[in-house]
Amino acid sequence: MSSFTLELEISFSKKLLTAYKSDPKLEPGSIRTLEKKLDTAIAIRNTAKGEALKRLHKLQHDRTYQQLQKEYAARKKKDPKADVSDLTPKYRECMNFYGYTEYALQSYVIQAKHQYHDILGADECQKLATQAFRAVDGIRTKESKKVRFLQRTSDSSVEGKSGKSTLKYIGDCCIQFGKGNIYPLILKKKDHYAQEALTHKVKYVRLIRKTIRRKRRYFAQLILEGTPPKTKHLKYGKRDQRVGLDEGTSTIAIVTQNEVSLKELAPEVTTDEKELRRLNRAIDRSKRAMNPNNYHEDGTVKKGRHQWIKSKHCLILEARRKELYRRAAQKRQCSHNQLANHIVSLGTDVRVEEMRMKALAKRSSKTTKNKKNGRIRSKKRYGKVISNRAPATLIATIDRKLRYIGFSIQKIDTAKVRASQYDHISNTYKKKQLSDRWHIFPDGTRVQRDMCSGFLVFCTAEDLKHIDRDLCIRNYQKFKRLHDQEVERLRKENKKALRWYIA
Repeated sequence: MSSFTLELEISFSKKLLTAYKSDPKLEPGSIRTLEKKLDTAIAIRNTAKGEALKRLHKLQHDRTYQQLQKEYAARKKKDPKADVSDLTPKYRECMNFYGYTEYALQSYVIQAKHQYHDILGADECQKLATQAFRAVDGIRTKESKKVRFLQRTSDSSVEGKSGKSTLKYIGDCCIQFGKGNIYPLILKKKDHYAQEALTHKVKYVRLIRKTIRRKRRYFAQLILEGTPPKTKHLKYGKRDQRVGLDEGTSTIAIVTQNEVSLKELAPEVTTDEKELRRLNRAIDRSKRAMNPNNYHEDGTVKKGRHQWIKSKHCLILEARRKELYRRAAQKRQCSHNQLANHIVSLGTDVRVEEMRMKALAKRSSKTTKNKKNGRIRSKKRYGKVISNRAPATLIATIDRKLRYIGFSIQKIDTAKVRASQYDHISNTYKKKQLSDRWHIFPDGTRVQRDMCSGFLVFCTAEDLKHIDRDLCIRNYQKFKRLHDQEVERLRKENKKALRWYIA
């Protein structure tokens, strides 16, 4: 069963509470009570992370587990597609022996929550344990390098598991958190979307604390059952209409039967890099002045655990930097939603090549030199661009919107299809340099590389494992006409971000 989220802000107005209050046993909850519960949630999550790290350390130093790791690596090295399912029971046995499982950590947290005077319920603590286990398990699977422990006053969240949890929705646009603590939610009269969404069943509630313009604000996310109400901004295309996408680090090419376009990802996100650099330098100077014993004479940080003292000015600068990132994230989310609405309106058979954006964001491990001047090349890749544009988030947004109506985005294996290398006229494959922005056919015709890849993704076969050449030949002339119109439009607009792609 699908679900969607509705976010409403919590109000502490007594007038609003009086209007919504239905049970005389319930009393208005205060900000102080809410702060205490959220601070406790951070403390319990940190406790769970610390315990999970201890159990993982014991597991990784177990000889049986180490032998399993070696056997797994040897099989995969010999054959990347080898079946290693027979090792799964052995892995589980080792993890159960040291209590390194999600349910074992939940049991530990239920016992540990008593030292916090049972401020949170069992359901909320189990969810916190699950979040902590997933964060720590990323180290075991090598998806992450370290675990982040939050300060108690940081922005965070806590959620229940059902309508019977300590944190729950009680109707009349109110939530209850603890015995008798009731918090009304702000529901505007003109917000018809929220009013219709509240007619659905509430599965569970998530409480979030955010810092917006250096002020604390509290929001309740209601996870509702079913599909979200229809809006004028979201209209789905025909079920048999196909859409081919070529995803880049900062752009995306869209190809359909009647449209060919090259869009910039999140064009509204213009992070002030100069302001960020200035704030980072000021924060670094303040930390060095307040904590001189934490640095070596050459300016590097000493190894080990240190106590960092921050001045009031440093805290103000950090809050200003945090606000810049928050605004950029808000604009990026809004832009991705608008673009995703446009893409799903073109058709529901959306196809895209799989791209490992996380790998592209990492620094290069190899040290190379420039052949012209002999200088060592920078190991930086696309980390900052991917952070600002978030291309993977756009694909996830499209997939989420398609799942509401029973569809999903079709991901194509890049290694098998090789859309950026294929020439459907000569039926050959040829690798291109990153600087080559045009695909040149044998007859001398030039087609923009990203839009050409989007066209080939559009022409993939039903099994998604190869390109249908006959389909390419049938649709090429119409695609070329729409392609030329798009290139002409981009040249007239003369956008700085897209200028390089059509140069």
